[in-house]
Amino acid sequence: MHEKLKIKAILFEKCTQIIQSKIDISSADMQHAQQSANAETKSSAGDKYETGRAMSQNDRDRSAKLLSEAKQMHQLFNGLDYKNIHATIKSGCVVLTSVNNYFISAAIGNIKIENTDYYAISPVSPVAQKILNQKIGFVFDFNGKKVEILDVF
Repeated sequence: MHEKLKIKAILFEKCTQIIQSKIDISSADMQHAQQSANAETKSSAGDKYETGRAMSQNDRDRSAKLLSEAKQMHQLFNGLDYKNIHATIKSGCVVLTSVNNYFISAAIGNIKIENTDYYAISPVSPVAQKILNQKIGFVFDFNGKKVEILDVF
């Protein structure tokens, strides 16, 4: 039991670091794009000025959207119950299957712990939708393969 909680804590910490990195990068990109837009100077080639400014504004808007999404992911992620062991699958659970291991949390992707791959996936992902509220022994079809839930914690 202690080992399972340790794995969940490591997964939670690694995901938190990845999400924070996304926030930091998006914020820095947004500030850089705003500085670029502010630095554009009016020249005799007015169209060039307007085009450069518009491109910088588009970059800033794209970075602002990514920042907003990362902050929203961070807020939802911090609400996970990852400190308890559960018998049925819900957000915050680690699910070991005959094919892959999942951490139902946020769409982050592959995280390796002690030579074992875990996929941090969103509760709204297709795999999560098939296994939410299920228990050990449940078999489901995914991408043409029969997949069995071997453990849940």
